[in-house]
Amino acid sequence: AGEFESNYSMNIVDICPVGALTSRDFRFQSRLWFMDFTPSICTGCAKGCNVTIGGRGGRFLRMEPRENQAINQWWMCDSGRLGYKFVNDATRFPAPLVREGDAWRAVTWEEALVAAGEALAARESNDVLIDGGASVEGMESARALAGVLGGTLRFAAATGEADGFLLVAEKGANARGAEALGVARQTEAAPAGVLILERDEHIPEAWRKTSGAVVALSPSTALLPDSVRVAFPYGTWAERGGLMLNVDGIVQETRPAAQVGPGNLMAEIEVLEQLCFELDAEYAPRDRGDILSALATGALAEAGVPEHLLPRVRTAGAGGER
Repeated sequence: AGEFESNYSMNIVDICPVGALTSRDFRFQSRLWFMDFTPSICTGCAKGCNVTIGGRGGRFLRMEPRENQAINQWWMCDSGRLGYKFVNDATRFPAPLVREGDAWRAVTWEEALVAAGEALAARESNDVLIDGGASVEGMESARALAGVLGGTLRFAAATGEADGFLLVAEKGANARGAEALGVARQTEAAPAGVLILERDEHIPEAWRKTSGAVVALSPSTALLPDSVRVAFPYGTWAERGGLMLNVDGIVQETRPAAQVGPGNLMAEIEVLEQLCFELDAEYAPRDRGDILSALATGALAEAGVPEHLLPRVRTAGAGGER
């Protein structure tokens, strides 16, 4: 007998019939009856394995696979299962920030929107760069912001190893959704006025530094380049609800996990739509329902996503197609 080495080794914890095998990552973290559990999907790559997220007291404590025979059967990879740690990062911030000299000052959402509008209005043109793990709705709002700014929206996402089973090379969980919306992929550093980023690996530090961005939506102050003047806290995928198209074109939905992350964050759609209005008084801000209704007969339908799936996902919660 030797050491069990596999990127799927932690699945033995899930199938152990007597609970004798436990995860070192979760062991002694919490009693299960003190936790809240939410069905969602993993965004560690574009496969979109169905999972259950466990949280307590604002902390993400555990992620386990949830059965979906069309996508991940009963399994998930170890790298996806353990890829949640950034959600609990100490550099997360719960309120908008405005940079004053070398220091950040917490402000209200209204003050931040005004300051962001002023910072962007001072630039001649502004492109928007968004994380490939953003939802379809978030990308659509970001595209609207780019239009108001007279720029274009691009997305960025890492690529990596695949194993022929669940782990796929495309790491942008919604890269296919971006492509369905007609959003081009950024392949090298380029200027951008606004950064919307979740994972460090999708928008590398070198790209962030050379972007010259003055406004950012980010879960962590550690990801903000020095050029940013206004920062909005951006909920991670575990705290956002939104549609995703996985690598196979299956529509799924992330759901906000109870007891995970800072509370009272403004949804990224609301931030982006209100920022559009701040920059253009004639802009009519949309809510999620407005955006989905338009997309159901627009870009997603044109990309071959069946229209009947969209309202079904909206009402059925996570897991999209069953």
